[in-house]
Amino acid sequence: MIFDQLEFARAKVIKLLEEIDEEKLRKTPTGFNNHILWNAGHIYAVQEGLTFGVTKQQTKQLEELKLLFGGGTKPADWTKSPPSLEELVSLLKEQPERIRHTFTNRLDEKIEKPLSFPGLTLATVEDLLSFSLLHEGMHIETMKLYSKIV
Repeated sequence: MIFDQLEFARAKVIKLLEEIDEEKLRKTPTGFNNHILWNAGHIYAVQEGLTFGVTKQQTKQLEELKLLFGGGTKPADWTKSPPSLEELVSLLKEQPERIRHTFTNRLDEKIEKPLSFPGLTLATVEDLLSFSLLHEGMHIETMKLYSKIV
């Protein structure tokens, strides 16, 4: 079920990106640090890090995308161009299937170094995926809000 939920959430992200004018995707709302495209890239980078990175699997473009879309980054500080919208959508589309393929039958697998936050510890692959769903949902709502105010 968790893999279906990941694909469901990702379909929402892709639909938003495909429905919003590309100029709006790159416009940072007044008073905010990031724009819709950044949020989409951030979803990809965090998901890649939480799944493939934490479990020491081969990642896809994680290191270069963390520089653009990692926590604390913002487009105003970019020194290199981000991937095109088409490239980012392609990465976002294929990621859930890579996750399903890699982690089917591994949900109970313990991770080597659990991730801890105040009040929460992520100790298994399923924990990582569940947390990533929460994270993606938060950013979907941010993207919807930004689309209304830009």
